[in-house]
Amino acid sequence: MKEKKANTGSLISIAVAILIVTTVFIAQASTVTVNSKDLDKDFSQSLEANVPEGFSIATAGDMMLTHPVPHSSNPGFVGLLNGIKNAEVAFTNFESSLIDMRHFSGFAQAISDSLRPLSSPGVAADLKNMGFDMVSLAGNHSADYGPEGMLETRQRLDQVGIVHAGTGKNLSSAGATRYLDSTPGRIGLIAITTTFDDVAKAMDSLGEAPGRPGVNGLKLRREVHVDSKTMSALHGLKASLPEGSTQPDSMDDTLMLLGVTYREGKKFGFDYKMDQKDLARILKSVHQGKLNSDFLVVSIHSHEPGSWSEEPANFLPELARSLVDSGADIVVGHGPHILRGIEIYQGKPIFYSLGNFIFQISSQGPLAYDIYRKLRGEPEDFTDAELLQKRIGPYVEKDAWYESVIAVTKFSDGSFSEIELYPLELNLDKPMANRGIPQPASEEVAKKILNRLVRLSENFGTEVEIQGAKGIIRNR
Repeated sequence: MKEKKANTGSLISIAVAILIVTTVFIAQASTVTVNSKDLDKDFSQSLEANVPEGFSIATAGDMMLTHPVPHSSNPGFVGLLNGIKNAEVAFTNFESSLIDMRHFSGFAQAISDSLRPLSSPGVAADLKNMGFDMVSLAGNHSADYGPEGMLETRQRLDQVGIVHAGTGKNLSSAGATRYLDSTPGRIGLIAITTTFDDVAKAMDSLGEAPGRPGVNGLKLRREVHVDSKTMSALHGLKASLPEGSTQPDSMDDTLMLLGVTYREGKKFGFDYKMDQKDLARILKSVHQGKLNSDFLVVSIHSHEPGSWSEEPANFLPELARSLVDSGADIVVGHGPHILRGIEIYQGKPIFYSLGNFIFQISSQGPLAYDIYRKLRGEPEDFTDAELLQKRIGPYVEKDAWYESVIAVTKFSDGSFSEIELYPLELNLDKPMANRGIPQPASEEVAKKILNRLVRLSENFGTEVEIQGAKGIIRNR
């Protein structure tokens, strides 16, 4: 018994000694000081584009592709694809749902402005054959067919090896960086949308409350600025409405009327404020994504202030620059379906919108009954194509919606060296079955497109050189 107790005592002594040594080690480690400048230096190096000399990325505009494009009958289109395939990485925004309606178990769910773009399953392989490696799925149409539609779209892209970001089973998944491990390095992608239905925003779980599939959304609060005379008239209108039929006014000198917030200002216009929690979450995700990749693409889907506006909303430049500061190597805007300007910030390009790459809006279908009613038509009076032509055509069949560019950006020494801009025209004058398919713009149309980009980019201090039918932006 004594011997056993002695052994036990020895073991206790050893354990105490180990504890003392461990405690001392931890205490010493805790006293080690880290120079914040060293940390900043390390992180700044990590935030540079770590790609080989001459690395290039091709970025295209919105992709509304309903069915695979017959390459044999579109030689100009095939030529464009060769340019995309020559880049190390190619990216676009896929603004549709990949669904086989014959076997689809879900339903149309989200509220949409009008159409619910739908693509046949073969489009996934067609995207791959075009040369696209990465696509954004975050947009105002992402949840048109509910969680089932989003998940089927993701699965079909997975099957053909296309990296996608911006939607997920919850907010953490939708906001996560997705990676393409390629020869030039590890390419990350994050996709954000500011234009979405409230029910379409993904949500994380909380305790026993389940999460919600959806998009990586950045919430906005919009105010309408009006002059004093208009503000007085709005107050008068509100006072004349039945008591209790309108929202109470806030305490910050704004007027709430029929779901719209008004504020007196020096000039008319919209003022958007970003949700700070959403913004902080997104910037943290971008920083994390960059630290884990050699090159980071960030996509912003934003229609604000409207799809006919060539100028981005007031919050977009602030957002785009913050994304670059957090680690984005290139920021690509989508959504309004028309060209917007190009900014160079900290040696990194920001494309506020590249317009449309493929825009088969005229051949959308099948259309749901509620879309007929919204467009003031009846199924017995129109075919789907006729309804779209008569009700949608006058709004979107404009040159600006059918003229765009592909941007090929080359990088060296951690920043861009040159951007080549290739103008496109999308065959607005062709029959509906062939309308919306791009081809290299004629010299006349190319100059018109490039002059538009020159004008729009001047606002950001960016010089666009026109060389024949091609635009050039150089790192000066």
